[in-house]
Amino acid sequence: MASTHPGERLAGETDLAYHYFCLYRDQAQRPRSLRELCQQEVNGKKRSLKVMGRWSAQYRWQERVSEWDLAESHRQLAQLVAKRQADIEAFAQEDFFISKGVQRLTSKKISALMTGSPAQVNATELRQVVLAYDVSRSWLKDLIGFFSEEANRLGTSDLEPVEVSVSAGSAHDNNP
Repeated sequence: MASTHPGERLAGETDLAYHYFCLYRDQAQRPRSLRELCQQEVNGKKRSLKVMGRWSAQYRWQERVSEWDLAESHRQLAQLVAKRQADIEAFAQEDFFISKGVQRLTSKKISALMTGSPAQVNATELRQVVLAYDVSRSWLKDLIGFFSEEANRLGTSDLEPVEVSVSAGSAHDNNP
């Protein structure tokens, strides 16, 4: 009977053989060594290299530790990918918040400029406000484009678009 996970005990494998398998599997050095394993005591007794060799062959230790190493590599890669994704999402959330803040500021400034007479509008100030607004729009387009490219690269372009929002009560709720 094959195990469903490379770290599981095989049918017929004794407690002692499985205990030594786990010690072998968890050896830090690569390549693993049956000779080194013989130096470890279990239940106050060391086992011979002949016994280790027999158990290793009988219970497919080499195959199982290779499967174990592969599964561990996949697990570590999944953790790395999840961390990268979380970092990207945090960066995007902050970037989105800042660009929306710039848009709010420029909208308020334009509203303030529009309340006065057109003759009183300072052309330099108006140019700066329009430029700031244009930059914030480009910023958002780049941010949205980045996620569209990432979705296409990952083959997820057919997924529903996700709306990015800042939750109420966050540290970023200070309206400029």
